[in-house]
Amino acid sequence: MTITKESIVMTIHKAAKEVLGILDLSDSASLIDKDMRIAPVDFLYIFEILETKYGAGVYDILKTHGFEVMTVENLAEAIYQIVM
Repeated sequence: MTITKESIVMTIHKAAKEVLGILDLSDSASLIDKDMRIAPVDFLYIFEILETKYGAGVYDILKTHGFEVMTVENLAEAIYQIVM
């Protein structure tokens, strides 16, 4: 199976739905948005799901990127760069 950026976006949306119960999260939405009532700890649960699916290195994104990686589209791009 080929991993695409679009498939990673879908995985992030699925994880957000599972962890946060959010169905209509836009790709540009921040995953640590207080206005959307997303707690930072929930973001870590999403990262755990992504680490399990895509392997080691996903948590390292937090070390090498700033807050801008916290959107669905930017996180998908960062993961895509790791897995490709």
